[in-house]
Amino acid sequence: MNKKFGIGILTWALIAVNAAYAVPTMQPFEPDAVAVSAKAETKDAVTLSISRKTIGGTDIISPTSFKVEADSTVWTVLQKALDEKGMDYEYTYSKESNDLYVTSIDGVKSGANGPMSGWMFSLNGKYIQDSANKVKVVEGDIIEWKYTKDGGKDIGA
Repeated sequence: MNKKFGIGILTWALIAVNAAYAVPTMQPFEPDAVAVSAKAETKDAVTLSISRKTIGGTDIISPTSFKVEADSTVWTVLQKALDEKGMDYEYTYSKESNDLYVTSIDGVKSGANGPMSGWMFSLNGKYIQDSANKVKVVEGDIIEWKYTKDGGKDIGA
């Protein structure tokens, strides 16, 4: 009877080992796999800052990273940042020329500090003489919005 008992145990052990290999093992959830597919729809982050130092203020937004969509512009990044922070802003837009001009950020209005005062932006250290809604951004770009009192002379434009 001991021989039969030993063979029985051996048989059950072989069945258990085979069953273990036949059942698929659970794989841990890997969030990177999801992130890879999301990257196809979005670019990585750009850095945005908004300064009113020329009028004695502080940064409205110190340099902060924002994730952006594939066709983002300087304007859409600014709009997204201000909306996320719950800050007020105003702008004018001309359908005719497709030009957009930011007239106020966080209550700081163009023209409030002289006829040449207003908001200007630079992209990667260079002031752009085009509408913010026409300038595309790419991964790693640095966008700086600065308030000027004299048409950009005081901010190095």
